[in-house]
Parts: sequence; structure tokens; C-alpha cells
Amino acid sequence: KGEIRLFRCVLSEDDVRAGVIVSVTSLAGDKFKLLHFDQNDGRNGAPEGLELSLQEMSAKFSSMKRSHAGFYFTGQQSFNYEPLSAVKMSKLESRDLMMFHSLDNWTPREC
Repeated sequence: KGEIRLFRCVLSEDDVRAGVIVSVTSLAGDKFKLLHFDQNDGRNGAPEGLELSLQEMSAKFSSMKRSHAGFYFTGQQSFNYEPLSAVKMSKLESRDLMMFHSLDNWTPREC
């Protein structure tokens, strides 16, 4: 317990645009995190350090002892969706209005 293992994978902008899946599985069901860092440029444009931009916690499979986490770089913009609340939906007069209001709940991900 308390053992730390670090692995490094370098992705170029071309790799990310083309699409990359980073998929990690622990057969023993260990807890782990995937961390994604971006290069942080200083004032003069020279590399200054790394900045944490994404973090994913592992989750256990319900039927197995394994745990898994992944990053999915699709090369396309992705979105988060927040469903409409039941109260807000009940106030809308028609299905068309419900559809248009639900489209407003898609927000771009900041990746």
C-alpha cells in the first residue's frame, strides 16, 4: 500500500487532432488517477513548467475486481449536457419548446 508508479506519455497537437484514447486498467482493482498536463509558457514564450488541465479518477467495474480510467481526445469539440429540471420542463407549453430549451443546455468542454 502507498506504492506510486508514474508513467509518461507525450502527445503532440497532431496526435490530439487525429484522435487518441488513453485507457488504463488495473486488474487488481487499485485506485489511481490519470493526470493530463499542458506546457505552461512564460512571458517570453519559453517553457515555464507544467499545468494540470485534466484529471480522471479510476472507477471499479461492478462485476469484476478491475478498475479503469480513460481520456478520450477525439479531435473534435465535445460538449457537456445538463438535463432540464422537471419543474422547468413542466412550465414549457409544447414539445418544440422543450427541444429548443434542451439545446441550450449543451455547453462546450474546456479541454
